Amino acid sequence: MWNAPGDIHDISLSNEGQLALLAMSDYTATLFDIKNGGIRRTLRHDGIVYDVSLDAQGKLAASASDDTSARVWDLSSGKELHRLKHSNIVRSAQISPDGRYVFTSALGEPGRLWDTQSGQLVNEFPINSGFYNAIRFNDNSSLILTGSSAGKIQLWEADKTKPTKIWQATPKNKWVSNNVLIEDVAFGNNGYVASAANGRV
Repeated sequence: MWNAPGDIHDISLSNEGQLALLAMSDYTATLFDIKNGGIRRTLRHDGIVYDVSLDAQGKLAASASDDTSARVWDLSSGKELHRLKHSNIVRSAQISPDGRYVFTSALGEPGRLWDTQSGQLVNEFPINSGFYNAIRFNDNSSLILTGSSAGKIQLWEADKTKPTKIWQATPKNKWVSNNVLIEDVAFGNNGYVASAANGRV
């Protein structure tokens, strides 16, 4: 058992479950060594960190913050490799399993796919309102599944800006709100899975 030094907004586990990267309200992404205990790295932002992710090898990390940036990190050294600037609070930063890409989403801005080696923008994915709250790459990083704050679930090819499939989550009580926040998405064995803030999967 270990205690985090503050409020946690998100957590990402390494494939072997030995490391946990935490998005913290104390302006850091904190890397915990679950197996041996203790903090291995403290990755600092200039604002609250809302989202974090690790690549499959546990070598690279991405973090999203209300300092209007997403950042890519080398976990072996703790060095910031790239600072990806946006014009608003960045709510999501999902790194691909192979570490090649990172998908970011800021409030009111299109989703953006970046190359982690160069830090250059690869593609933009339009959004009508809100932001992409849930992002998942498939195993070979060719497909991206997104869930938005407006309840839209979309499947994209990484090299195209038009979704190949679109679904819309429906609220339990329409008199409360027409929007349903998508909390998480995943590739399943026989399809796709999305969980919403209204308790539906």
